Amino acid sequence: MDVLNLAHGSFYMVGAYIAYTVVVATNNFWLAIVVAPLL
Repeated sequence: MDVLNLAHGSFYMVGAYIAYTVVVATNNFWLAIVVAPLL
């Protein structure tokens, strides 16, 4: 299994983008921590 798996990186990037968007829109870090994994 010498193949590098990059599939999970896209999930991390989508979650980070959602969290960043929520923080910018609401200025609430804790709300972003709760909302990002749910979407």
